[in-house]
Amino acid sequence: MTHAPILATVLIGLTAGALAEDTLEAAPNIAADCQTAGYDLILFNSGGTALAAGTELVWTVRFARVEGIYVLDRPLEPGARVVIVAATDPSYLTTDTPCTVDVR
Repeated sequence: MTHAPILATVLIGLTAGALAEDTLEAAPNIAADCQTAGYDLILFNSGGTALAAGTELVWTVRFARVEGIYVLDRPLEPGARVVIVAATDPSYLTTDTPCTVDVR
């Protein structure tokens, strides 16, 4: 009785996990955040890497039942922001109204 196929499967599984961890560590720090401000929505690059032109920022403000996609027309550097004017109109929101944004 031989155990070669089982051993090969275990080694492949261990190697795949190590490769996945290396890929995560090598991935740039990409993140975005948002804030409501009256009728406007502010999208921030909260990561450590510039977001490239063409990147989609998919945002949602559940309280106001509004959502949208903002496509960057130029790179957005870390700490920089974009203001979407009247994004939540007709809902006037305070700065503590929760919102979410996903980078795609």
